[in-house]
Amino acid sequence: MSLSLRMHEQFEKRKPFRFVTGLLFIGFYIAYLGWRLTIFNMDSIFLSSMMYSIDVIAFILGIFVIFNAYSGKPDYPKEAAPEGLNVDVFVTTYKEDIDLIKKTVRAALAILYPHRTIILDDGNRQDIKELANSLDITYRARGKNINAKAGNLNYGLTQSTADYIAVFDADHIPQPEALDKLLSLMDDERVGMVQTPQEFYNIDGIQFIDRKKDRSLWNEQTFFYNTMQVCNNKDNCMSGVGTGVIYRRKALDDIGGIPVETVTEDVHTSLQLQKAGWLTRYISEAVAYGVAAADITEFYTTRKRWIHGTFDAVCKENVLFCKELNWRQKVAYIRGGVVCLAGFQKLLMGILPSFSLFFALQPFEITAFNILIVMALPILAHFLLQEFNQSRFWPSNLLSWLLFPIQIVASAAIFGRKMPWKSSLKNFQSRIDYQLLTPQISLAVLNFCAVIFAVWRLYPNYEAGPLLNLFLSPFTSATSDQVNFFTVLKEGYTLDLVLVAGFWALFNVVSVFSLIRFIQKKAQASEKEYQFYVEFPLEIKEEDDSMHYAVTRKCSLEKLEFSVVGNTDEMPLLSEKKLATLYTISGPINITLSGFKRKKEEYIAKIGFYSLKDKERLEDSLYSVSWHRSLYHYQGRFQTSLEKLISLLSFKKNKKIPDVKPLLLKPENDLGGKKYFAALKRRNSINALNQKVLVSFETLNIGQKINLTAFSTDGANDFDVHILGEIPDDEKPFLSRNLDGSVVKHYLFSEAAS
Repeated sequence: MSLSLRMHEQFEKRKPFRFVTGLLFIGFYIAYLGWRLTIFNMDSIFLSSMMYSIDVIAFILGIFVIFNAYSGKPDYPKEAAPEGLNVDVFVTTYKEDIDLIKKTVRAALAILYPHRTIILDDGNRQDIKELANSLDITYRARGKNINAKAGNLNYGLTQSTADYIAVFDADHIPQPEALDKLLSLMDDERVGMVQTPQEFYNIDGIQFIDRKKDRSLWNEQTFFYNTMQVCNNKDNCMSGVGTGVIYRRKALDDIGGIPVETVTEDVHTSLQLQKAGWLTRYISEAVAYGVAAADITEFYTTRKRWIHGTFDAVCKENVLFCKELNWRQKVAYIRGGVVCLAGFQKLLMGILPSFSLFFALQPFEITAFNILIVMALPILAHFLLQEFNQSRFWPSNLLSWLLFPIQIVASAAIFGRKMPWKSSLKNFQSRIDYQLLTPQISLAVLNFCAVIFAVWRLYPNYEAGPLLNLFLSPFTSATSDQVNFFTVLKEGYTLDLVLVAGFWALFNVVSVFSLIRFIQKKAQASEKEYQFYVEFPLEIKEEDDSMHYAVTRKCSLEKLEFSVVGNTDEMPLLSEKKLATLYTISGPINITLSGFKRKKEEYIAKIGFYSLKDKERLEDSLYSVSWHRSLYHYQGRFQTSLEKLISLLSFKKNKKIPDVKPLLLKPENDLGGKKYFAALKRRNSINALNQKVLVSFETLNIGQKINLTAFSTDGANDFDVHILGEIPDDEKPFLSRNLDGSVVKHYLFSEAAS
C-alpha cells in the first residue's frame, strides 16, 4: 500500500485518540506550569527562572506540534496526468560533481511524460556544457550567479516558455513517473504548485537510523514530511522544499517569480503563492531521491540554511499580522521560526545542572514529591506527543544535542539579516570536524567537572537527606521524620542535591558522548561511492566451468559485498580475477570480480564491466530507488509507546516485517533458459498478513508455471509455482516504473505439486 493511503487511513482511525491525548497534554501542562510557580526557589531566582523557561519552551513547542499534526489530508495523484502539457524540467547545479549531475540528468531524460530537460549551471563549467551536448539536452548558464539558487531559477524562467516548470536539485534523481504524478494534480486551475518530500537514497547519512531487525528507517525529517506536511496540506499551508516540485508558470508570474530575499526560496515561494490565493498541493510520496548530508559539516550547512531562511521568510512576509493568511496557515509557518526555541531550551538544559552543582543552588524547592512530579510530567508529555510526532526518545535526544547550536545561530534571522548562501557538497564520504562539536563537548566537560567539584566540595559530609532516606526506606530502619514526601531539602551542599543534579549532569555527558560515537560510526561506515543495501543473486564462475551462488549485501558501481551460498569450504580461495553474472532488475549483467577481501562471513570485491552499457544497466537498477526502498525498508508511521503498551496488555503480537528473500526466476516456456532477478516478500494487507507475494520485473501470465531458486545457508533450492494474478491496486507501490524501463509487479502464486 502506498504511504499516502496508509497515512490517511491511520490518521482517520486515530483522530479521536489524538484529540484526547492533545487535551490531556494541554491540560496537564497548564496545571503543571501553574503548580511550578508555587515551588519557585526565591533564594535562587535566576536558576529557578532558567528551569521554568525550559518547561515553558517545552509547552510552546508541544502546542505547535499538536496544531501542526492533528488532522491530515494527503493528496493522491489521479489515474493519469492530462496529455499535451508543455513542461520543462530544470536541473539546478552549482559546484556538484559531474558524475552526480550525470546520474540526475540521465534520469531526467528517462521521465516518461514528454518534456524538455534544461541544465541550469550556476558554476558556468565547460565540462557540464559538454555533458549536456553529449546527452543532447539544453544547457543554460548566466553571467553572474547573483541570489544563488533563486536567481538561477529566475534566469531559467527567462529561458523557458513552458506552462509548467518542474525542479530537481543536481543530486535528486527523478523517477520515470515523476511528472505523471505531479501533473495529475494540476487539473485544477487554482493549483500553483505540487510538492513531494525530499527523500534520500544514502541511508547511512547522518540523519538516518536504520533498524535492521524490522527494516524501519528513522529519519530526522520523518515527522516533517510524513505527518506535518500532510496535516498542513489540509489547510493549504504546506511548505515548499525546492526539489521534486512542479510550478504553474502563471502562478510564478503572479508573484513576480521566485523570491530572492531569503536563502530558502522554496519556503518563501510557497508562502507567497498561498498569500496570493493560489492552492498548493502535497503528495507524501517521493518522486526523486537525493544525497543526504553525510557528516556534521554538510548537516549543519543545510540545516542552518533551512532554519534561518524559514524564520527569515516568516519575518519578511509579516506572517503574524498579514491579512492574506488564515490563523492555521499562520500557525504552520510561525512554527518554522519557533523551532529555534528548542536550541535555547537545550542550552539551558546543558547549563542548569552544572550551575546547581558549582554553586549549591536549587532550581526549585526540592522535596521527594516535587522531584517526582518534575520528572514524571515531561515523561508523560513525551508519551502523549508521540501520538502526534511518533518521535523516538533517544534518537530525538541525540538530534536535539546535534541541532541546538545551529538553532540558536539561525535565530539571528529575527533581525532581518540575510545569511550568505553556502552550497552543500553532496559527498558520501563522512568526515568529522570536531570543532563544530565544540558547544556540545564544552557543555559535557562543564557538566562532568561540576559533578567532580560537587563530590569534592561535599566531602566528607555524605549524610543522606530526605530524598535518599525515602528511597532507602524499604531497606533501612528510617523514622517517619526522616521519610517524608514533603520535607524540603535544606540549602547548601547536600548529598541529595548532588545526586539529583549530578544525575542530570551525567545524563548530559552520556548524551553528548553518545552523539559523538554515533557520528564516528557513521564516518567509519561511509564510503566514497555509496553502497546500496540490495540483495541480488550472483553466479561466480570457475575455470573448470563450475559455479557458485552468492547473494549481494551491498552494491555500488565500484564494488560488491556478498556472501557465498552453501558450504563455503568448497569455495576456492578468491585471490584472482573471477567471471560472474549479477542478476539485477535490468536482467543478468556479466561482470568481473577482483581484489577480494574477507569480512567475517562475507566477501568484498571490486567490480569490472565489459562495456559502458553494462555499467549503466547496473546504475539504472540501483538508482531506481523506489523499488528497493519499498522492498527492503518499511517506512511511514511507527507504533507509539502507548500503542505498544496497549498491545502488550491485550496480548496482541506486533506485526513483524519479515526478511525479503532474493530469487532467481526461470519461466517454464523460456527456450533460452534465461534467469531473472525476483524476490519473495510478505503481502502488505491486513486481511492476508501471512500470504507471500512474488516480486518480479518480468511480465508473467495467470496460470504460468515458474521455476524459482531460493538461497539459504544450506545452498540453492528450486521449487515451482503457478501464477494466480497480481495483487489489488490499493496494495501496489506508488511508483512501479524503473529507469531501465522495467516495471515492478507483485504476483500472488500457489506452489506447484512436486
